[in-house]
Amino acid sequence: MSTLVTSLDGINFGVGAVDDKDGLVFGGVFGGSRTYIAAIDLATGKLTEISPVQIQGFGWMTFAGGWLAWPQFGLGGSSIQLWNPETQERRQIATSGPATAAIGDGEVAWTEEVGDGQMSALRVYQFATGKTFSLDSGMLEGPVFAGNHLVWTKAPATAPDSSAGNAFVFADATTLQPASVPPELTGARGISNLAGSQDRLVWTAGAGSPAWIVDDLSVGIVRTYSASGTGHYLQFPQLADPYLAWTGPDRSSIIDLRSGDGFDMPYLGRMAVGGDTLVVDSGANIKGGQDRTDIAVLHPSRLQRLGPCPA
Repeated sequence: MSTLVTSLDGINFGVGAVDDKDGLVFGGVFGGSRTYIAAIDLATGKLTEISPVQIQGFGWMTFAGGWLAWPQFGLGGSSIQLWNPETQERRQIATSGPATAAIGDGEVAWTEEVGDGQMSALRVYQFATGKTFSLDSGMLEGPVFAGNHLVWTKAPATAPDSSAGNAFVFADATTLQPASVPPELTGARGISNLAGSQDRLVWTAGAGSPAWIVDDLSVGIVRTYSASGTGHYLQFPQLADPYLAWTGPDRSSIIDLRSGDGFDMPYLGRMAVGGDTLVVDSGANIKGGQDRTDIAVLHPSRLQRLGPCPA
């Protein structure tokens, strides 16, 4: 079902993001005397160091548009680090603690706390100009790139504590000008675990939600996908069309959004998805107390089917 790419003796490696086009997985090497960001070639298993990082690790990591992004000081951090594996170019964006970031076609977007920490500001960095813009502020979550838009959520001014739910906000991903929200997405609602792709927008209705909600942006149809059985914790979505993957405490799960068929795998470690490439790390403690990490590749289209998920 999976292919072992490499076993890294003496190394604790955690996967973070996948470059499906060039066959690379990015992540962090932890422990020992050094902690650093690295890439592994999925064809050869070769590990290449990219950048040192603080002992807290990378917190979050994302890859899109030819750029890898991660925070310099773990979850939050004081800057966003950028690296282009093709050109080897490095960049740094000064911030005040991004919870996460999204990369589009020429931009990086993130939210960061402002004021007393009760509010957030949405920032966008443009690769072409090297400039950072502020687009919005308030009780914000996201952002993600979906279709040709930058999308985030905002609590209505009448209920800034989000008690009435959040509303979707759309902006043109190129011009950053406000855009109309699709009719099926207007109005406040519970929104958590937001993810986006060229064709879809995905979220749950809140913490503990039993189903994924998916908007097929090309046709404006919203569908609901629920996992059969128990023990599916809907969190940390990774959307790589046409697959939606997520990891719970005891298993990792995948849904093919075209058919509604679902797949489960026993939890092994961290998971990163890009296109039809899914990479998992599996840690072990071998003789002498030395770490080892196995890196394996799976292709969602080839995984054993569990049966359809209602849609």
